[in-house]
Amino acid sequence: MNKTRPEVLITAGNTREKIDSVRWWSNIFTGQTGLEIAMAVGELANVTLLTGNAEHLRALGYQHAYNILGGFDGKGDDKGQRGTVEGWKASGLPWR
Repeated sequence: MNKTRPEVLITAGNTREKIDSVRWWSNIFTGQTGLEIAMAVGELANVTLLTGNAEHLRALGYQHAYNILGGFDGKGDDKGQRGTVEGWKASGLPWR
C-alpha cells in the first residue's frame, strides 16, 4: 500500500445483532455495495475493507478484505486464549 495516500476504513456485508438469549436480528447482504465503494475509493486512498464475508469479496478480485466475523478477539484457541484464532487481532489488523 502507498503510505502517501489517506487511509480509509470501510465496513461491508451482513449485520447480526443479538435481541435476547435465543434470537438474533440479521440481514442477507453480501457486501457487494461496500466492495464497489472500496474499489472506487481505492483509486484515491488505501482502503481496508472489513466484512464477515471476506472470502467472497476476495473471489471477486478485492484482496484488501478482512474477515471480522469473529469480532475483535474471536473464539478461544485450544488453551482458551482469545485473539489467536479469528477476529480483528488474528487477521493482523492494527489494534493498538
